[in-house]
Amino acid sequence: MNRNNFIKNLAIDEVDGFKSAGVKFATKLWNYGKSKLAHRYGYSVEIVDNYKISVINDWIKSIDKDFDKRIVSDNGLLSDTSILIPIEENTILYIVAGDPLSTDTNTKLLLEYNSNSDNRVNNRLKIFIYGKYAKKYLTIIRSKIVRKESDNLKIFNISANKQEGDKESFQSIISDLKPRDIDTLFYEDGIKESVINHIDGFFRSKELYEEKNINYKTSLLLYGQPGTGKSSLANAICNKYGLDMVLVDMNSFDKLDVNLLTQCINGDNKTYVVVLEDIDTVFDINRDSDSLEKDDKKVINKLLQFLDSNSSPNNVIFIATTNHIEKLDEAIKRKGRIDKNVYIGPINKDKAREMCESFDISEDSINTILESHKDDYLINQSTLQADILDAIKIETANAAGIIDIERALSETKEPVEKAEINID
Repeated sequence: MNRNNFIKNLAIDEVDGFKSAGVKFATKLWNYGKSKLAHRYGYSVEIVDNYKISVINDWIKSIDKDFDKRIVSDNGLLSDTSILIPIEENTILYIVAGDPLSTDTNTKLLLEYNSNSDNRVNNRLKIFIYGKYAKKYLTIIRSKIVRKESDNLKIFNISANKQEGDKESFQSIISDLKPRDIDTLFYEDGIKESVINHIDGFFRSKELYEEKNINYKTSLLLYGQPGTGKSSLANAICNKYGLDMVLVDMNSFDKLDVNLLTQCINGDNKTYVVVLEDIDTVFDINRDSDSLEKDDKKVINKLLQFLDSNSSPNNVIFIATTNHIEKLDEAIKRKGRIDKNVYIGPINKDKAREMCESFDISEDSINTILESHKDDYLINQSTLQADILDAIKIETANAAGIIDIERALSETKEPVEKAEINID
């Protein structure tokens, strides 16, 4: 049944019902159309990205006069509820947020027929659009959740810059942040979930911070050996939550005016991810050591001030990374300055296989790669990625009928300069 016939038949069949006092057209439309809605009449949009959910939640709040009566979570997002919103002539939105645990059979049918994800997922917003102007509102929703090129996330590379005299300042080089999908990163079980749960909890607690007059910030320390994906995880967090990154050059931190940097970060109401990569480069010995120079103590105190004081930036997620946690001063690792310590290590063979499979290489190539690591209990992600890229090059060359000259030469028994080449 097309849209016009749907509305026409509705008008004919329900004309007597409209005479009932207090019955709204939108409600009658919904009651009549339930069974048809379950079979994909109109359009549906499913959103599972937290940042996009937040954007659409704000839009719903702007068009829903009864939003204040809705079931929302601590951070103001629609939560475990289903609502009907009449938005324009003969047009309605039906929204399912989280897991409403509804006894409404038609709501269950809608989710069954129109959802690709697990219906029990709590950070899920499902929007069904029906009626005369459904296409119009589908376009509006898509425009809000699809990034335009001009909306690319930015990375602000911050480093110290000595100006005339002894006045400290900093320079900022701005570029597009190349996004990394968190699903393309591989760690031992529970690591990504732990980080995401912590950040979700941070966003849910904003009102509590404000009520207690506490700086709205949180901090994570990602530590482990090189090449395990600490910096990539920071990038993926920016991408997942739609946040720009402020990357601080720790090699010049001693010359950085952190008060000025804090003022700039606090200059708008945006949330930033502030990355302190290789934070251990600021110091090599304990702050309380008698051998520590006065200037070194000053630098460490400046770092502590930046992370946790009245002059710390507000509305930020600090992510510090280090390959040498043993070099960090205990004051840095203390809870309050660092809210969560996360060990990022190499991965086991099962995770390594998952990572290989994600690159869509052949089973033979996967087995060859894993066999080369048969003596390794755990495999470094960076090393594994290099092996995978080599396999991709070989498979691509073989598919194109190109001989891998470099490998052939490396496997020849005779030195290259002694090889005889005959050209007929």
